[in-house]
Amino acid sequence: MSVKSKLTALAEAIRESSPSTSKMKISEMITMLASIKKTETIKTLELLNKTIKTYSIPNSVISIGDSAFSYCTLLESITIPDSVTSIGIFAFRECSSLKSINIPDSITSIGEIAFSGCSSLESINIPDSVTSIGSQAFSRCSSLISVNIPYRVKKIGANMFEYCTSLKTVTISIGVTYISYRAFRDCVSLKTIEIPKSIQEIEDNAFEGCNSLTDIYCNFAEGAVDGAPWGAPQNVNIHYNT
Repeated sequence: MSVKSKLTALAEAIRESSPSTSKMKISEMITMLASIKKTETIKTLELLNKTIKTYSIPNSVISIGDSAFSYCTLLESITIPDSVTSIGIFAFRECSSLKSINIPDSITSIGEIAFSGCSSLESINIPDSVTSIGSQAFSRCSSLISVNIPYRVKKIGANMFEYCTSLKTVTISIGVTYISYRAFRDCVSLKTIEIPKSIQEIEDNAFEGCNSLTDIYCNFAEGAVDGAPWGAPQNVNIHYNT
């Protein structure tokens, strides 16, 4: 799609929400985003040039829409204002040049596959405001070294950190109750992990392919959570009531 075609589509998306609008400058289009309802904001964001390297989301935006920056493979940095409360599914999928991202504490939800394939992403701080993270949200983030799961997130979804081959440190806060199927599949650099006492269930194969995992520190009694070692190597050391 040419630049002219993208701008035409952008203008049409805005005009749909404001039929009285006629000819507009680019600056006027951006200003108009403040009055576009959520679904139309999503549609407008999807028209972004996939070759962008930096981007600052306007303060008027309250939601990063589904696939908004998907396959923006040259995107290196993005600024998210504290007006944004949610990150949609596929929002940053395959943004392979993105090395870090600051998620403001206004965010409450991160959608499925939101950062999947962000292969240059080394660190991400998930604020305590987040209450839900979709499955595969950080899968195939092969440069990710550390991650924290805040206490309001009750469930670590299926395949959430699958193929995060550089992941060494996982901090799971007290409050998380559930670790899903293959949540940490093939996290081959993970050597130890601590499971909080709030955990009630760990699904089969949660640690499948974590071939370097030598120690699991469980803050609960042996037998309190069924299925050990949950897909980890059979010779893994499980320490209870740590």
